[in-house]
Amino acid sequence: MDREVLDLRYKSWLNAVKISISTLFNDERILCDHMFSSSASIRESCFTDISREAATLLFGFPQVLVAVKSKKNSLDIFRLLNMYTVISENWPEIESIFGFESTVAVRSQALNLLIKLSESVLSMFSDFESMGNYQLNESRDEVVEVASDLRNESLTREQNLSKKEVKNGNQKPEWLDSFIKIIFFDACPDHPVDKNEKNRYLNERNRYCVDCNTAACQYCIDSGDHRHHRTLQIYHYIYQGAVPLDAIKKHMDCSQIQPYRSNKKLVLPQTPLPRSGSKNDSANDEGCCEICKRTLREPDRHRYCCISCKESL
Repeated sequence: MDREVLDLRYKSWLNAVKISISTLFNDERILCDHMFSSSASIRESCFTDISREAATLLFGFPQVLVAVKSKKNSLDIFRLLNMYTVISENWPEIESIFGFESTVAVRSQALNLLIKLSESVLSMFSDFESMGNYQLNESRDEVVEVASDLRNESLTREQNLSKKEVKNGNQKPEWLDSFIKIIFFDACPDHPVDKNEKNRYLNERNRYCVDCNTAACQYCIDSGDHRHHRTLQIYHYIYQGAVPLDAIKKHMDCSQIQPYRSNKKLVLPQTPLPRSGSKNDSANDEGCCEICKRTLREPDRHRYCCISCKESL
């Protein structure tokens, strides 16, 4: 990318961050909180749909500047420091506006960007010194100290955010006990279809609505009754219901549960899988699920065979 074009975009980006955080994203969050004050899930879903893609693009641009392969000069260091400063100054607002569970990726992206920018500044100083560049000698110690402090500050923020997310992730969702007991893939009583109908499988209840705490079929979803609700797609795995790991891990701590592969996705079964004879029966507890004693494929990495076994503790 031409350096003049990059410089113009850099200046535009600085202004965009200030306006986006203080006005656009902030006002959208206030509007969603007001309009959907009666439903926390709808409030979160609407704001996420509106803001997540735009925020991802906004915090993605500095990566382009850092990755530019053209010859670096002293101005690049101060550009990176300015980009760091504008994000850092708006960090409390970023953390508050994007405080939903579904927008944690935005917070993480902004935080990783702070770390990347501070590390890039230190790296550029090192490169200049190795090439015998003395343009920055007068302010070298001051700027290096600032960059080091910023990096340490960013790492501390990252640790605090990680601790907060782990704490939230370890909390058992209120709906989980009900979810485990639901039998999926039966015919939806609200949308009966003829056995010979071409789309008869669309009334199979293969979705779970977190907000309604109920199973749903494709017709239920299309009807709009679950609009803006959090839903989980349910898959078949050896005659059992299973939920994608990427989806369920947003709601609970999935560590140490043995995942399986269904339709090219890693899934976690609701309940223990059927035993297939002596192969899955063990004379001792070695290499088995701690609860149901079903043999695990990777006992060195996992302790439970399904969601219900882990949550039964």
